[in-house]
Amino acid sequence: MARAAVAVLIHSLLLLRWSQTAAAATHHLLLKFTVKSQSRPLQPWCEVLGSVDEQHVLKYDSDSNKVEPLSLLINKLNGTKNWTELTQTLGDIGRELRIILLDINGTEISTDGHPTLQARIICQHEGEQCIGAFCQFGINTKIFFQFDAMNNIWNVTDPVSSGIKHKWEHDRELGNFLRRISMGDCSHWLKIFLKELYDPMSLVMKTSPISPVITTHHPSGQLKPSSTHNLPSKSPAAIYSPLILVISCVFSGLHLLS
Repeated sequence: MARAAVAVLIHSLLLLRWSQTAAAATHHLLLKFTVKSQSRPLQPWCEVLGSVDEQHVLKYDSDSNKVEPLSLLINKLNGTKNWTELTQTLGDIGRELRIILLDINGTEISTDGHPTLQARIICQHEGEQCIGAFCQFGINTKIFFQFDAMNNIWNVTDPVSSGIKHKWEHDRELGNFLRRISMGDCSHWLKIFLKELYDPMSLVMKTSPISPVITTHHPSGQLKPSSTHNLPSKSPAAIYSPLILVISCVFSGLHLLS
């Protein structure tokens, strides 16, 4: 009877400690889109590279219209309903971004030739809660805009883009689209990927061979949407040492009673 009670106590302590740690853990998903206004035959006009906590997990291109997993842990999702939905979602976002690119082309920030749009969509979670969602836009590797989806704030990094910024600020449909993909789609996929990448008890990323990644063009400069991006994570030892001590004391007392 005493042993059964101790087992229940230990199980409850483990669940409590896990929930406390999960609530404090911070993770992010970054989707890098490269969209061309025109492309050569058999060359994709849209490419995507996705990463979770700096770990590449997937890539997509419009030519094949397929998502390729870059982690064996994520590969388990390949062929599932979730994977089919992800492929469709990335394709839809790519087509919407191409419309945005056509809107930019011909404005004061356009360049000679056929411009290329770089878009970064990032969401940050602390536990189960989304604490940050951002969209960043650049043309031919030069960053012009950043949209804070949670606060509905546009920021410009180049004064020449102030004209189109004013236009986009008053485009309700565009704002709703950017909030949906950053706070909705991105956040949804981050939750799914975290379940595959992280051990549910230790919250440490599982070890798995990672496929080589072909780097795509991306905007220069660093994305710094929030200071929470650089929060240090606790080691498993720091998280569970007090719990292990409690369990040891319980077993020691049980041994003396037997």
